[in-house]
Amino acid sequence: MKYNYTKKINLNFQELIPLLKEALQTEGFGVLTEIDLKAVMKKKLDIEYDNYVILGACNPGFADKALQTEYEIGLMLPCNIIAYEKDKTVFVSAIMPTVAMGMIENKELQNIAKEVEIKLKSVIDSLCTTEEKDIFFTCKACAMKYKDKEWADRCEAWCNENHSCNLDIIKHAEK
Repeated sequence: MKYNYTKKINLNFQELIPLLKEALQTEGFGVLTEIDLKAVMKKKLDIEYDNYVILGACNPGFADKALQTEYEIGLMLPCNIIAYEKDKTVFVSAIMPTVAMGMIENKELQNIAKEVEIKLKSVIDSLCTTEEKDIFFTCKACAMKYKDKEWADRCEAWCNENHSCNLDIIKHAEK
């Protein structure tokens, strides 16, 4: 099961981090933690890593809703977003809250997770240049992406009516 949303970013790593923080802020997230994994691994283990930063981001409004719904959900907060460089290519990746919260049997929490996931994907997509963006149509209910608008519309209608996904529809979604 895919647990992350990752995109290649056409920026150098040092340019990316402030732009990522700004994009998070635009979507209502604050950065609570910032871990420079490259520096930590060098200091603690004397191991060389490429650039790798973990940001712990929180949208207070959604965090409050989640805590009101499932009080111990704080164990799963904040949302982690990573920026890293591998083979001179820069990537940004976010946890998919629908997957992370999927182990908790709480429909209301799943609905909150869907909203947060849409925002996190929007953060990452905003960092992509036009050439890097794929053209997709998104189901607003479950955030599945489709190349064909008709499938996205079918998915959204099904999700809204049944509060679940339909396997015959989502098999047309992009991986």
